Amino acid sequence: MVCCTFFYLATNFVVFGVVNWKILATSTTPLILAGVALLGTFGSAMMLTGALFSVTGGDESGMLGTARLSYAMSIEGLFLRLFSRIHPKSGTPVIALLVQGIIAFILSIYTDLTHLITFAVLNLAFVFLLTSCALIILKDSSKKNLPGQNILPWVGILVSLYLIFITPWLAKIIGIIVILIGIPLYVIFSPKQDIRHLKEEFLSEEAIFLRQIGHKYHYLANFIQILHKAYKRLRGLLIIG
Repeated sequence: MVCCTFFYLATNFVVFGVVNWKILATSTTPLILAGVALLGTFGSAMMLTGALFSVTGGDESGMLGTARLSYAMSIEGLFLRLFSRIHPKSGTPVIALLVQGIIAFILSIYTDLTHLITFAVLNLAFVFLLTSCALIILKDSSKKNLPGQNILPWVGILVSLYLIFITPWLAKIIGIIVILIGIPLYVIFSPKQDIRHLKEEFLSEEAIFLRQIGHKYHYLANFIQILHKAYKRLRGLLIIG
């Protein structure tokens, strides 16, 4: 979180430093303007390429995460049983991926980026609002060394309400309709009990161990750990030399 916060603050600092704020207020591509101001046409192309890779990475992580969320809800008995089906060879939640892809394709054709962002902000803020309210009930009052559990939920509630308030009315109306549609889907079509064999398979020691092994070789932390070991070894060689 510290790294992400620093990155975004530094980026905005540079953008406001090289482009007039009046121009930024009417622009939908502030990073492109900053790239042109700094490096001309090459800067514009570089920003476009960087944005393409960034959006692609964000889309991939969101697509994979959301599909797994639907699968996890299904095996817990909180969503349609259909979404618990997995591909026999790849082991991926194929139905969840297909449904998500179709919905994303339709929305990308009939709406623009601004409406999609405001709609996503409204729905995420609603989820965060419920999560913050749940934290008030689920807090452990017996632990005295966690003062944040008495403060952070209320901060989360205020921030979530503010985000909901600033979204356009069209996003509010569509978001409320979608949430209301989800209620009968949950009550009528979702199974009344979890799919135990899938749940046990997902939470088994073997499955958890395999996921941990996969994380070890894919996450950025492993790369940083390798750099740290290389630094220590190089430092040892220099000291010996």
